[in-house]
Amino acid sequence: APVAAESAAAAAERRRSEKMPIWRSKETMNLPTVMYENIRRSAYFLNLVDTGTIYDDLVDEVCKEVRSLEPWVGNTRNPSTAWCLLYRFFTIRLTIRQINAMARNRQSPFVRALALLYVRLCVPPERQWHYYKRSMNDDTEFRPRGKEHPAMTIGSYTKELIRQNKYLKVMLPRIPVLLQKEWLSRIDEHDKYGRFLDEGEEGSDGAGGGDDYYDGEDDGYGGGGGGGGG
Repeated sequence: APVAAESAAAAAERRRSEKMPIWRSKETMNLPTVMYENIRRSAYFLNLVDTGTIYDDLVDEVCKEVRSLEPWVGNTRNPSTAWCLLYRFFTIRLTIRQINAMARNRQSPFVRALALLYVRLCVPPERQWHYYKRSMNDDTEFRPRGKEHPAMTIGSYTKELIRQNKYLKVMLPRIPVLLQKEWLSRIDEHDKYGRFLDEGEEGSDGAGGGDDYYDGEDDGYGGGGGGGGG
């Protein structure tokens, strides 16, 4: 029995260290052409690449610099700091452990929200729900459109990512129809009861979860601690 337990632990650790598979485009992150090209030309993004930023650097940068998740700077077609950082996370190919750590980051709700946006844009749909499900219980308020706009909870932000095929006029990849229908039904359930009926009262702690956050034999998400570098 001890040997089997060690083997299971080793397998879980290996899963957490794997790169999260990319859905569809491994180059563009499924971003619209204009957004993709403008990020690649952005002086801020190029500096992130030139300075060799890795996971921990990027999380720190989000905590220090991001106060809005607007895609564009004002009325220009200059990509925002947040979306340049989002694409930089994509180029370093986040591991399952790193996405999990972002999704429960306690330093800034913008880190958690960027994790959700990352999931929505490029994580295979069959793996997305685990992140949404936990995040819907997160009642932390933040201002994704900046200080001039109303606050919303991370939970509400999560629901809007599922409901909408556009993010402030930026097209999002379409969720497969049957999956989206199922998820919208679950959202209706959560809206009505404040929880999912198959969960009891579990999962009400803000960013959610402990060390086993997103862990499970069947889904290969793994929980565990922070992301680590590179």
